[in-house]
Amino acid sequence: MGALAALLVPVVATGQAAVSILGMAWTPTPAPALVISASGPLAFTKTQPEPGVVLLEFPEAILANPLPAVDQPAAGLRGATLSTVDEGGRQWARLRVEADPDASITVNGLPSGVEVRVEKPRQAERAPMPAELDDVLAVADSTGVSVQLNGRGPLEARAFTLENPPRVVVDLKGVVNRVSRRVHPVGTAGVKQVRVAQFATSPEPVVRVVVDLDQQLPYRVDPTSQGALLRVGGEPTAAPEAVASEPASQPVEVAQAAPPPVPPVQENPPAATEAPAQVAEKVVEPAPTPVKIVDEPGPQQQPAAGALTAPPIEQPKQAAPAESPWTTSQAAMAEQAGQAVNVITGTKEVESQVAHFTGEPISLELKDADIKDVLRTFAKITGLNVVVDPDVSGSVTVNLENVPWDQCLDIILRINRLGYSVENNVLRVARMERLTQEKSQAAAFRKESENAAPLRTITKTLSYAKAAQVKVLLTSQGFILSDRGSVVVDERSNMLIIRDASDRLEGIVNLIDTVDQPNKQVVIEARIVESTRRFARALGTVWGFTGAADAEHGTSTGWKFPNWATVNGTSNFGGAGSAATNISGIGVLSFAFGDILDSFNLDFTINAAENDGLAKIVSSPKVTAQNNEKAHIQSGILLPIQTVANQTVTVQYVDATLSLDVTPQITAEGTVLLDIDIKKREPVSGVNIAGGQNAPITTRDARTRVMVRDGGTTVIGGIYQFTDNDQKNGVPFLRNIPIVGWLFGNSQVENRHDELLIFITPRIVKY
Repeated sequence: MGALAALLVPVVATGQAAVSILGMAWTPTPAPALVISASGPLAFTKTQPEPGVVLLEFPEAILANPLPAVDQPAAGLRGATLSTVDEGGRQWARLRVEADPDASITVNGLPSGVEVRVEKPRQAERAPMPAELDDVLAVADSTGVSVQLNGRGPLEARAFTLENPPRVVVDLKGVVNRVSRRVHPVGTAGVKQVRVAQFATSPEPVVRVVVDLDQQLPYRVDPTSQGALLRVGGEPTAAPEAVASEPASQPVEVAQAAPPPVPPVQENPPAATEAPAQVAEKVVEPAPTPVKIVDEPGPQQQPAAGALTAPPIEQPKQAAPAESPWTTSQAAMAEQAGQAVNVITGTKEVESQVAHFTGEPISLELKDADIKDVLRTFAKITGLNVVVDPDVSGSVTVNLENVPWDQCLDIILRINRLGYSVENNVLRVARMERLTQEKSQAAAFRKESENAAPLRTITKTLSYAKAAQVKVLLTSQGFILSDRGSVVVDERSNMLIIRDASDRLEGIVNLIDTVDQPNKQVVIEARIVESTRRFARALGTVWGFTGAADAEHGTSTGWKFPNWATVNGTSNFGGAGSAATNISGIGVLSFAFGDILDSFNLDFTINAAENDGLAKIVSSPKVTAQNNEKAHIQSGILLPIQTVANQTVTVQYVDATLSLDVTPQITAEGTVLLDIDIKKREPVSGVNIAGGQNAPITTRDARTRVMVRDGGTTVIGGIYQFTDNDQKNGVPFLRNIPIVGWLFGNSQVENRHDELLIFITPRIVKY
């Protein structure tokens, strides 16, 4: 809804002489303007009810003689009319200026009158003429209400819903409101009324149509060749009846147009146009003749065949642009109800005491206007019933442009030290002191009434919740039980005994029923996967020789000294391995050589060994826990650890177990938050630590908090450990000799890869 201005009627000040308006003419020089000449200066108020229309009220002026209307289309002035307003025995003059919607209208005071200048934008800046909404018609049937938005062509509509109170809102972009009636009562099929107003005028006009509902109902908006159709409720099952907005005594005009022939319907029409086709088929049935209730008597006109019905039959062939953000479609509806983004990228306001105004923007220009007349105008704007206390008085002088009407009302009341209260559709205005006093008296009255109310005692047996915990909830903060209320717990039967006023007990019991619900359960399965891969290889040689030169072998030296000699040599690089790999060289090929006299012997052995192993260990503890309750499971042995202090022997037991501690929390989205503490501890066999008397213990622990979807699996931790050893031993220099160097050394390769992964899988138990 765009800028909506009120017709504010100031009162002529008592004791002041009225100024006479003598003439009105268009003057092209020195500047093009509409000049209103008078017998003196004119005080005026300016309002703009719609684009291109300005109303000037002259509360202290009267027309000396009736003046003809003035127009100047070339300058953008469509018409200017001076008239006399007679209300409550008082008379004043009013000027209505109608110009092009894109023209700018300014009013300047003169020593003896005023001038109104109409300035058209430059040709390069002229925007296309906006569409117009000419009529709004609500048609009801047994399943819902059809709201026909009639224009001079298709209207782009964007629809969405609002809460508190429930309503359907349709914004028509680029449209100017030409509907004279603002509120259209319905009162049937779950629809209270239809309201229409100009929501915005710049940067482009927007008309807002609001359908007030008793409760949220399905809706659909379809464009038509002459506007749009809003359907609220289910699909129509019969020819709809027009909704009567006034008593039956008003004039009635009957639509007698013959129903058009129904063309063949496509076998598989688009989903977005199926509903309009069905509506049209219902309309052409010779059901009760549609009638239209008009507000004022006048010459009867024959309505068009589709004036009270759904769009024409051929309309389903017209498809709105799929990507237009202003066109209602299934994709656009889904976007309106899109899921909230959980990622927080900045600050987010969750509570504020700053007042937010959501009323329709209006423009006001008042000078010394009576506060009661202003309030009467606000009653016309809002459709509320206004009640003004007798002691309310004051005047208003403001100049506001495009300000929400509720903010305007708040400002006007505050400058006069007034306040207001709203009950249903009644707005009461009174002095702040009086409203404060009444609120204090009402609070004291409610307090005394509550203290005087009789007490009742009831019992409530709980099925799932602990009575003691519910008692803490009921007695905390003092907002559930009254000051005289009390709660007693019977632990044996898990029962609450409640004593309080009768009007409090119903809410207390409803709260207990909400709290006493079965707690959901989660099955949590953890898996600890360990794998160890070992590889070792040892290669080497062992060789030795002996030689003797003596008479026994017939190989004496023939010298006196040395007459005999012996020599021995050995090389042992067989690859002894290491304790970690538990591998040593094994002789796989041996040679022995000697001469005929056995005076020289050579022994040669090649040693080789290899070890390749893979070990996998999977541990899978599983436990079931209730929502927000901690669960624990453990399996294994307890190792006794003996210590001696002051000649006293003490034995302590240390866990060497597999354990799982977990606390699940089920979220509203169906995911599971898990507080996890998983441990795996076991003694290491065959390993002793120097100076220690007890076996060492290996540990595999993980403690974290994760969120996992129902039935999903996630890795909460992992450890990868790699040990690679490549060792070569030999005789210096000799092992580097090509080809034969391997006779003087050995090589050892040891690889160990350890991997640890911990998985978690929660599953919500379905009952």
